[in-house]
Amino acid sequence: MWDLFLPIHTNAYLKVENMPAIGFEIKRKCKVCGEVFLAKTLDSQYCSPKCSKVAWKRKKDAKEKNEKLDRLAQHISDIREYVSVKEAVAMFGVERTTLYRLIKNGTVPAINVGKRLTQSNAQPWKPCSLPEKKVLQKERNLCPEDTVWNQRTVIPLVRKALSNTKVTVKLRKSVHHDNEWYLFIESYPVYKKGDNKPSRVVESVNRTISTPQWDMSSIARVLPDGSFNYKPKRDVNGIIQCKSRIDQEACIYADNVRKLRQHEYDNAALYSDREEEIIEQKERSAQDFIKYFIDIIDKRHPNSSNAIIVNWNRVGELLKIYSEGKPIPFKSVTVKLLEDIKMFLLRAPLGGNKKGTVSRNTASTYFAIVKAGVKQAFIDEYLTVDVSAKVKGIPSEDKLRASLTLDEVKRLADTPCESDVLRRASFFSILTGLRHIDIKNLKWKQISQTSNGSWRIDISQIKTKVGAYLPISDQAYAMCGTRPEDEELLVFAGLQNAAWISKPLKKWIEAAGIKKHITFHCFRHSYATLQLELGTDIYTIKSMLGHTNVKTTQIYSHIVDSAKEKAANTIHIDNLQSQQPII
Repeated sequence: MWDLFLPIHTNAYLKVENMPAIGFEIKRKCKVCGEVFLAKTLDSQYCSPKCSKVAWKRKKDAKEKNEKLDRLAQHISDIREYVSVKEAVAMFGVERTTLYRLIKNGTVPAINVGKRLTQSNAQPWKPCSLPEKKVLQKERNLCPEDTVWNQRTVIPLVRKALSNTKVTVKLRKSVHHDNEWYLFIESYPVYKKGDNKPSRVVESVNRTISTPQWDMSSIARVLPDGSFNYKPKRDVNGIIQCKSRIDQEACIYADNVRKLRQHEYDNAALYSDREEEIIEQKERSAQDFIKYFIDIIDKRHPNSSNAIIVNWNRVGELLKIYSEGKPIPFKSVTVKLLEDIKMFLLRAPLGGNKKGTVSRNTASTYFAIVKAGVKQAFIDEYLTVDVSAKVKGIPSEDKLRASLTLDEVKRLADTPCESDVLRRASFFSILTGLRHIDIKNLKWKQISQTSNGSWRIDISQIKTKVGAYLPISDQAYAMCGTRPEDEELLVFAGLQNAAWISKPLKKWIEAAGIKKHITFHCFRHSYATLQLELGTDIYTIKSMLGHTNVKTTQIYSHIVDSAKEKAANTIHIDNLQSQQPII
């Protein structure tokens, strides 16, 4: 039996075993030398390895040639009146021989600049086009109004059409003084980027005149009362004439500014890519940094915690307060500005109805956010220099965080609390290190039992968005209460927000005889402190607390005084006798 495998739709063929030999041959013509040969495979195109190498070398040379022509085409300016034959080949994608043939028959006019004779048609040029062989960087059709040249033959190229903007010095009557006119410069038409319609640009030169001479033969405007406004007299150069020497100098100054603007508009097509980039950078530098800062919050933190987003929004509000509601253009974002913002944040007001200023650590966090916004602006090319790297942040200060000792925890356990859910949630926080918000939102389905009988919580902490399995003790699980059938129910149902439990919590703490200022978040600090006292390494505590950086966990290291005392009494020399000093 033959094991036959039929072709599957396309060119995928499987192996055919025990198949008899086919009695026909495939003959091909070599694409290099032209000789007929027997093809060994269906894809064979060349008769020998030598011809295959020749074909590969031709493809490589053609690729290198095209790349070279493309590079040449990219560096040809639009404002050139003449290009060489070599440049024309690169720009239009035609062969050199084709181009010379078109020059010879007069389709493409040429100009001889050397001794070698090349035909040139002096008759009026008529539109034509050449077949496109490839897509080039410079997308245009080769027409007779375009011109090509080599070392001896030149053909003119069409210039980029200009907008023919005219800049004029004009007068405007002052609204404050009867005999005073403002000098200003008007440019029209001006085609702004992204605008199809022409606009009129008016620029003040900060000069006034009071003695202009009027041309009574040239009416500028007819007034409602029937009288006329006349145009000012101008000399042969277009400068407004005045009776006063000082006014005449002001008009000459305005005309010099006009000449400068006219030159800029006339040579707009001469701008290089670098100059266009500079212009775009100037446009970006004029935009508002505060608006940009607020707009990038969602871009930078699409999945961040509410605490991070709240801080960014608060910094945006503080920037508005700092600038007194005015925009801060990017060109004003300097080292000095960041230093001023730093000093402002150190005395920034608290949000809401709270009185006073923010703490140093809060100011440090806010200024780090400002620097992050400036850094992002540099990445997005709104700034040419990373100003944030040149300014140091606000050093944070270490604060002693209130926590409970093990004896205080035991005293608290012996003290009754008016709210059972508050008591259970508090000790659950002491035993697990979870925050109030995570405990409040904890559901029964997140608590599961492992194969060895221990308990764990599948939790994603709301503040840090850190998800993990957190093992808990049997004692912590006992604080959860009786497990219901509905796994979607909250474990600590009825636990109020942190602001609402402050009063009963304070009453409970005072009843236990604890003189410290303890909030619910202090139970989390107590967990970290007790773990350190009992010898747990700091990296394990970092993982249990859900910290993203061990530096955050290290703030608890200096709290453990008992460990320091133990270390101080570790070295003891028994035979060391006290000795009275010799007098």
